[in-house]
Amino acid sequence: MDLIKYYSDKKVKEMLLKSSQNREVAAKFNDIFGKRPDVIQFENDILELVKKGATSFHISEEHWSSPLSLKSGMTQSQLDNLRTGWDLILDIDGPLEFSKITAHFISEALQFHDVENFTVKYSGNKGFHIAIPFNAFPEKVDNKDIKELFPDGPRVIASYLKEMIKDMLIAELIKKYSIGDILKITKKQKEDILYNICPKCNIVIEERTKMEYKCNKCGTKEESDVEGYDECPSCKSSRIKNKKKIIKCSNCGEIDNKKFKKGNLNPFSIVDIDTILISNRHMFRAPYSYHEKSGLVSIPINKNNILDFNKEQAKPENVSFNEKFLSECNDGEASRLILQAFDWNKKLPQKEINIQKQYSDITQKVSMELFPSSIKKGLLGLEDGRKRFLFVLLNFLKSLNYDYNEIEKIVMEWNKKNKELLKEGYIISQLLWHKRQNKILPPNYSNKAYYDDIGLKPKENELKFKNPVNYSSRLFRAKHR
Repeated sequence: MDLIKYYSDKKVKEMLLKSSQNREVAAKFNDIFGKRPDVIQFENDILELVKKGATSFHISEEHWSSPLSLKSGMTQSQLDNLRTGWDLILDIDGPLEFSKITAHFISEALQFHDVENFTVKYSGNKGFHIAIPFNAFPEKVDNKDIKELFPDGPRVIASYLKEMIKDMLIAELIKKYSIGDILKITKKQKEDILYNICPKCNIVIEERTKMEYKCNKCGTKEESDVEGYDECPSCKSSRIKNKKKIIKCSNCGEIDNKKFKKGNLNPFSIVDIDTILISNRHMFRAPYSYHEKSGLVSIPINKNNILDFNKEQAKPENVSFNEKFLSECNDGEASRLILQAFDWNKKLPQKEINIQKQYSDITQKVSMELFPSSIKKGLLGLEDGRKRFLFVLLNFLKSLNYDYNEIEKIVMEWNKKNKELLKEGYIISQLLWHKRQNKILPPNYSNKAYYDDIGLKPKENELKFKNPVNYSSRLFRAKHR
């Protein structure tokens, strides 16, 4: 591959320069990264680096006021002061066919949360990058400036989306591939692709990746849950990096890599959405950058044609510039996504236990007379916040044992009462998505964006309960004693 010829293309240089503005840049020289931090200021900078042996370019997810002021060992507050924003980059990696299915479901999940202007890029090898630019998020979450929510913001969103698509992804993989096919494609053993189950607690044990570092020169050792830098903090020499998998039960806390049972297919053992390795100064391959291992180019693709993508499109001679990556979203477009993700994350440690306690003993449909005032008021029709209330309503009704047909009827009647009707196609897509999901609680009352901000502030007696489902469940039990 004549990289000088490829990177000499005016359009390639233009796209690389545009994507690297206000970001830290790292040129890669086959297997070795060049100096960090670095920036690209002019198109000619790209070609000069290529002439020196650069093969690809990687850019930071974070935006910086002064990228060249970055250095290893900076404190979180120092990084927060330099950071002006960050983009959400969902990094999907696995065998290409599995990655396509996963990226497709993530695409559906984003649209379910009213994010329409996300963009998709082929990574150049086995996966995809799905991007939402910084301006799509609200200015604050939990009273904290959004620019300071890195890496926590991307990690929480990625984890939330993984949980959301998990069951559908398992069903689709099993539908299209036998376990034998999966083992053949991934070159894994059967025990490697099944969930680990704690023998004591009988719950799924999550695998985590821990980074182990050892300095080549001074021998300094370090362990971390996130990816760091290849430079030793003590003597500034290069370090050996090793990824180590840890199996830990979140309930009993025991770590035992040998004694555990096996459960159903774990889809994220064969295709993953990176969460653990998202860290400060985390980088991803720039659009239109060459990939050293595959000989292909990391190109933006049409988000509606993910399942039809093939590697021929990414050959250097076939590269087109028809699609954009990290183009502008509407301001605040991803507000619902991040608010719901953080709300889910707050409930995470006791999520399964809480849901069981709240309505496991209720098998009958809870009548509308037992609904809290916030839900009753919303059902009369709204002027603002219709999509947010629809999200609350669907989860609320499903949690209280309404079947799909009943939910559809209630939602369609509710929509007729709104000052401006939601499009029927949008409602149908939301209904179908929820039909495929397990029961999850609607947002808690503490999430004001879903209640107070749209005129559905709960009454004082209802605020004794965390969630509208808790309120109705308690009244139902009292009535049927």
